[in-house]
Amino acid sequence: MKNTKRDIALWALLSTQLLTAEPAVAQNVVNRKEDLVENLKTTEDSMNSSILKIIENNKNEIAYFTKLETKVYSDSTTKQELCTIPVWTYFRKAQINPENSNENYTCFSIKEKQVWINNKSLEESTDNLLLKYLKPKTEKSIVVDKVNRKMSVYDQYGKRLLKEFSIALSPMEKWDKTIEWDGNTPEGKYYVCYKNPASSFWTNPNTGWRLWSLQVSYPNAQDAVEWLISWDITKAQYQWIKNSIQQKKIPSQWTNLGNYIMVHWGGSEYDRTLGCMGLNNGDMLWLYNNITSWTDMFIW
Repeated sequence: MKNTKRDIALWALLSTQLLTAEPAVAQNVVNRKEDLVENLKTTEDSMNSSILKIIENNKNEIAYFTKLETKVYSDSTTKQELCTIPVWTYFRKAQINPENSNENYTCFSIKEKQVWINNKSLEESTDNLLLKYLKPKTEKSIVVDKVNRKMSVYDQYGKRLLKEFSIALSPMEKWDKTIEWDGNTPEGKYYVCYKNPASSFWTNPNTGWRLWSLQVSYPNAQDAVEWLISWDITKAQYQWIKNSIQQKKIPSQWTNLGNYIMVHWGGSEYDRTLGCMGLNNGDMLWLYNNITSWTDMFIW
């Protein structure tokens, strides 16, 4: 009987404490949830703001995205098909020829060659479209701002900024890469296609040791489309590049479009690369140790 009375008393005491503590616990959960949501929104806004800033600073504003695979024609009358553009290819305002465009077709200049694309397959870009195109599919991602000479590394699929580095570029940094030996850094959506443990393109001047580097998946499918249109590559080379990108492999490095665009050591103090991106040695060491192959990379 005594034990029963004691159990009842303990139960009553515990019930009282639980009733007292439950609102506080519940409130604490709500507060933590609000904090998590706020932190997530802050990091997401930071990512979006960074990307939009890069796009706003870009010298050739992006104007259109293709919704689906899009046919490119030699003219808007005979509709002789030249090739098919991959999904989410973008065009720049500087490429549009308003005087030759009409209600059905938009005329673009691609490497001094005029081509026509059906308006039904184009969609005028908005912030949402730009962010959709730039949204990383890998947990970590790299964003390169050529205008401000910055490389930003994000994780949590673009939601949290991890590191930001100064970079060196080519003296020709303001142009997109168009062909081999033009000295330009390419622009667009790429990925890290190879982690090179002993780069032949940069060695320590004091020791002579070959140092690490990351290879960019240049050329991408969009690069290949533009060069196919202007006859700088063959259809077989275009298909080879396109298939490599779809399978996340190293694209062909044996065309006249240029090759071996790398992120390497050597310092960021002054521009002296031939299209690569140079980092301070400590920054390159961190990047190599924290980035895996196939990491998404956006260069603008």
